[in-house]
Amino acid sequence: MNTKRTVVALLTVIAALLALNLILVSSPTALAGGVPRRCCLPTGECEILSVGDCAGFGGIPGPAGTDCTYECGPGGCCIIADDTCVVARDEEYCIFVLDGVYQGWDLVEPCADVLCGDGPFGACCRPDGTCQILPQSACSVIQGDWRGANTNCADFDGNGIPDTCECSVSCRSDSNEDGIVDIIDFLTLLADWGSCT
Repeated sequence: MNTKRTVVALLTVIAALLALNLILVSSPTALAGGVPRRCCLPTGECEILSVGDCAGFGGIPGPAGTDCTYECGPGGCCIIADDTCVVARDEEYCIFVLDGVYQGWDLVEPCADVLCGDGPFGACCRPDGTCQILPQSACSVIQGDWRGANTNCADFDGNGIPDTCECSVSCRSDSNEDGIVDIIDFLTLLADWGSCT
């Protein structure tokens, strides 16, 4: 009977070791610093890493489970309440803690080229082809094309041009200039239908 107990004990130990190996293989982060999260690297890039790996690369880890939705790195942040620019550690901090609009990553002078002004904020297509979230008055100062309140600079189609800037000021069909030709523009056309007197 001692042989049977020994075999059972040995099989139990082998099963435990196999289970531990399975856990470590399927979840390498178990020993590498925990749950993967956003890591802002010194270059301003974002990677999904464990806390340990992030620290190893000199990065700043975000909260557990966060992703790279927001830009990393210090940048100018227009505070909505008083139209001032302050340096925010990253986009997420600017939006959710400071209640501001992030103006982009800049290690040297985060607020040097930032124009905060009277809201509302929206996408401003700059003459150099870039896009920045600004109030209409600040967009006019830099001779940009303001695309309307609450528009953004996202590039969902991945062609390198912010979607709202693809249809520039010459997009005559966008009568309300919100960056989208939609039913509102069509209804405006119908409302204006008729003779011009």
